[in-house]
Amino acid sequence: MNLRRLPALALSVLFAVGCFYAAFGTISVLAGVKVGFQLWWLEILIAAACIWLGLQVFARVENRQSTNPRADRGERAIWRLAYRKSWKLSLEDILAGTMLDENSALNALKSLEAKHQAKLEPDGTWTLLNR
Repeated sequence: MNLRRLPALALSVLFAVGCFYAAFGTISVLAGVKVGFQLWWLEILIAAACIWLGLQVFARVENRQSTNPRADRGERAIWRLAYRKSWKLSLEDILAGTMLDENSALNALKSLEAKHQAKLEPDGTWTLLNR
C-alpha cells in the first residue's frame, strides 16, 4: 500500500465508524430493537459505502494537489508585501513580512525576475514591476 494514501485510509475508516454508529443508533431507535438486530447487514453496508466514499474524496483531493500544485505561493506572498511596501523590498523585508524561508524567497524572486516582473537593484533590494 502507498504510504501517501495512509492518512486518507485512516480518515475514511474513522468516517465509516462514525457512520456505522449513526446508522446503528438510527436503525435501532426507529425500527425497534427486534428489527434493528435483523438489519445488522445494513449497518455494515453503510460503513463500507462510507469507507469507499471517503477514499474517493481523498484520492481526488490528493490527485488535484499532485497534478496542479501551487508553486507560486511565494510569488503571491511577495506581491502582497510589495503592494504594502511601495514595490521595493529587501530580502530581510520579505523574510520578516512573509512566512517564507530564505531559499523559498530567493527562488520566488528569481522566478519573478525570469518573468520580467522583478528587478534586482545595485543596492541589493528588489523592485517589483507593476503587472
